[in-house]
Amino acid sequence: MLVVFCVITIEFFIRIDALNFVHKMVEKFASFVKLMSSNSVSDHWKERVIPTYALIIIINALKFLSVLLLVVGLFLGLGWLFDEFFQLSISVGGMVEMLLLSLFYLKIRQKLIR
Repeated sequence: MLVVFCVITIEFFIRIDALNFVHKMVEKFASFVKLMSSNSVSDHWKERVIPTYALIIIINALKFLSVLLLVVGLFLGLGWLFDEFFQLSISVGGMVEMLLLSLFYLKIRQKLIR
């Protein structure tokens, strides 16, 4: 079940492009900081643009949070169905195994897609 969890989680992150949400948040936040520190932009313009930046940041944060919640839901669901899954996955050995399985799957996936 650990292999299934790793594969589903990786595919979910890749297909939804979850890291893109984080990238957009960081990008908008950097633009926001640059805008606020600029003396050449009027305060009126800053007042108009701040809500738009905040909305974009909040929307992307909520999208990424929903992805994380779906992964946690999958984790809890598998833990509910298989008693040993939860114990294995929170152990140090289980975490190392998940890391190695994930890296191995990503290498295989990369070679198959090319």
